[in-house]
Amino acid sequence: MFETGGGQNNVPKKEPCHDIILSIMNTKTVYGLQNDFDVDAEPERHENIVTWKKHTPADLQKPVSSSLINSNVKRTSNVEDLLLDKRMVMVDYQNKKIQEEIKTMKRERELKVELLELQLKVEKEKLKQLQFRL
Repeated sequence: MFETGGGQNNVPKKEPCHDIILSIMNTKTVYGLQNDFDVDAEPERHENIVTWKKHTPADLQKPVSSSLINSNVKRTSNVEDLLLDKRMVMVDYQNKKIQEEIKTMKRERELKVELLELQLKVEKEKLKQLQFRL
């Protein structure tokens, strides 16, 4: 029986009757599907998987491996870079909002001018009507 929770896999000893029983049953039913990342996977298959048990805090000061450098993932070197990126996003957002506000103010000014022109027309018409009555 396999245990969960990590650690070494505890495969029970194979009895002679196992082959006979497995020939009758489906092996997937007994052992399940193969998953390289399951807890009961064979340790020999995981040469490339790194465990953190061997590492110390001093290992974090070592240069970054070439496989990580060549990856397409954007990598920031320190907290200042992260903060700078966030500030740039914030400044871009503020610039966008300012541009929208400028557009709104221009449109508001245009509408006020139109309103004043219409009011002027109305007043001129009123004045014409008054002059016509006299």
